[in-house]
Amino acid sequence: TSMITYKMYSCDWTKQSHEFKKLMLLIMRKSHYHYQFRVGGLFLVDRVLLTK
Repeated sequence: TSMITYKMYSCDWTKQSHEFKKLMLLIMRKSHYHYQFRVGGLFLVDRVLLTK
């Protein structure tokens, strides 16, 4: 998840539109949230498992 923030910040965002910058900031913020859910009430799935 720290790589998401790093990669987003490393792109050439300074020349992008205001809308792009807002979306980029939203993605960077959301990438720090911890979330998990159960599939079929049995399996615990989190962001790490989804991105493998």
